[in-house]
Amino acid sequence: MNSSPEWVYVDGSEQAAVSATDRGMAYGHGLFETMAVVNGQVILAQSHAERLKLGCSRLNIPFSAEMEHLFWSELKVLSARLYNGTLKLIVTAGSAGRGYAAPRPEPRRIFLGYQPTEYPQSYREDGVAIRTCVYRLPVNEQLAGIKHLNRLDQVIARCEWMTDDWIEGVMLDTQGAVVEGIMTNLFAVIDGNLVTPKLDRAGVVGVMRSYLLEQAEVLGLPVQQVRLPLQQFFEASELFICNSVIGIWPVRQWDQSIFKPGPVTHQLLDITDQLFKVKTA
Repeated sequence: MNSSPEWVYVDGSEQAAVSATDRGMAYGHGLFETMAVVNGQVILAQSHAERLKLGCSRLNIPFSAEMEHLFWSELKVLSARLYNGTLKLIVTAGSAGRGYAAPRPEPRRIFLGYQPTEYPQSYREDGVAIRTCVYRLPVNEQLAGIKHLNRLDQVIARCEWMTDDWIEGVMLDTQGAVVEGIMTNLFAVIDGNLVTPKLDRAGVVGVMRSYLLEQAEVLGLPVQQVRLPLQQFFEASELFICNSVIGIWPVRQWDQSIFKPGPVTHQLLDITDQLFKVKTA
């Protein structure tokens, strides 16, 4: 999926240029959030803000009260301007001289506004085909969970296929445990339990993943965050992938294994449908 943004804002003004000395470009020293906008409102905005603050803390990027105020004020204005689509926020450690040492300069804010992506309805109704990636995610507890800018692992994995046969790739860590999709989190129903990979060693704690875990508890569904090998996921009775833009897509095929959407998937699909139906004022 390649699409150009409708507009770009850098540090509060509409422009596309970023300094060549930016630490995000030089070292990947930064984070990003990809947010769905429906009727001028950001879906799960508070969860995105909380993950961003956690990531800034982990990467030694100042997130002051002023920075938080700018985040919310710009988010309100730009989501209203976009109205429907995807709003991507990149926060970098700002510009600095040569060298890895971080002098804690002023962070840089980059907002990109994208028009809605039209996915086939069959992805939601019938499910998608996914494959197992050969490339393995390195184990790194310091970076696990946050959405940092270093996405080379995902880029390398996505280069493994160039056809439309597979919609997503599932990544394992170097110890053989299933972690996540390249752009999604993964859920399975195994022995009656809603299961999702544990993300304390690798992977991104997705905002939609966290929301679905909360909703599953409200529904009284038994939930487990686990570290399991590939074969145990192949034995699941239901599978689906999710992120904050697509919501939920059931999995109909994983490599050569075939699946069908089941009652748990449909129950959570109904909940995400309601989440994305934001009423106008």
